[in-house]
Amino acid sequence: MYDKNRIAAGLGTALVLWAVVGMIIMSSGVALGGYPVAGVGGFVLSGSNINAQQMLVYPGTAESRNGTTPAAIIEFQQVTIEDFTLAIKQDISDLPGVKGTVNIRLTSVNDANLQAEGVIVKASAIRSDFAQFQNLVVEDSYGTRPSEKLTLTGTQADLVGGVKIQAHYLAVRSFDFPAFEADVWWDTNNDGRYEFGGPN
Repeated sequence: MYDKNRIAAGLGTALVLWAVVGMIIMSSGVALGGYPVAGVGGFVLSGSNINAQQMLVYPGTAESRNGTTPAAIIEFQQVTIEDFTLAIKQDISDLPGVKGTVNIRLTSVNDANLQAEGVIVKASAIRSDFAQFQNLVVEDSYGTRPSEKLTLTGTQADLVGGVKIQAHYLAVRSFDFPAFEADVWWDTNNDGRYEFGGPN
């Protein structure tokens, strides 16, 4: 009827992968909803379209794989992201009993949009096919804090097509994620192919 050995092996692999995810979360500070999301090498936020209300951008720093790096600090009051994906790629060779690299992906499904309020992102790179801003103001001043030296403000920002944000920190006051799936891809020997999950 069922191959108990195969079921046990599959269950064991799944438990190991999710245990690894838990260890990465605890060691990297990865969380959602009012807590920072931070990967040592950063992570990628992507979507087909991002619509944001009440934008504030100013210079700052973020932690990266190579230490402290310059970053844009971006604050939004409200954000809607279509086809949202959060991807974290992490070397797990330092964790006991495992080796290789895992790619953790949180993805919206069934055309569900992510809606969030009170968003802060530290980003080292942003790209999109098209961008539109309303009531954009760029102001240079002589304050002592980075947020007082150069600021960009706008009532609305639309990033359209192939949006990718290389981020190092994400904090969200609240968010609504109606339908999503989480996947873990594991490359056990760093050869570029995923032995568990993912496309090959």
